[in-house]
Amino acid sequence: IQERVLKLGLTESAHTVHMVGVGIDEGPVIAEHRIRVFPASRYKGADADTPEKLFARVRQVEQANIAFDIDAFLKDQALFLQTQKTKQ
Repeated sequence: IQERVLKLGLTESAHTVHMVGVGIDEGPVIAEHRIRVFPASRYKGADADTPEKLFARVRQVEQANIAFDIDAFLKDQALFLQTQKTKQ
């Protein structure tokens, strides 16, 4: 994914958390965290991203947020179910 992002010269990527679907990243998005990209077409030398550098930043964002994202989703679902019960 990172190689494609860099090849296209995009300036933004994202870490997303999805509900389980049939394929990879096909389920509805639960959370998204955007990550700035430094493509070689705009940044030179050590400032430019490589696939490895971009992957490391994406992974860092994922590790810092995934537990929070899942917890927030589950709490939201519980609140939704509780609200539905009170409407019956």
